[in-house]
Amino acid sequence: MPNTTRPKTCRRFPTRKKIAIGEINRLDKDRDGRLSPEEFGAKVGTYTRTEEKNVRRARKKGIYQTPDQQFEAADKDGDGFLTFQELSDYIEEYQKLDKGRARYY
Repeated sequence: MPNTTRPKTCRRFPTRKKIAIGEINRLDKDRDGRLSPEEFGAKVGTYTRTEEKNVRRARKKGIYQTPDQQFEAADKDGDGFLTFQELSDYIEEYQKLDKGRARYY
């Protein structure tokens, strides 16, 4: 019988694209398909318990970034907005921190 269960990492850690889609859908208030600094910064007030736990873990490991720092690091073209691709790329970079165990929040 073939093993049809997904590896634990797939269940526990959603792909960067799924996370980026979720973030844009949740935070993009004007529905223009990109995030302004204000929209992105508003995520702090909407953290889930898991995200709050990930923030605490990041602070403990010394890899915490404020939403402003995250936005600045993700906005590669410097236009003042985050596109899906920029956010997805940033999440991938962030998740590589701490030997690949960092969790995006």
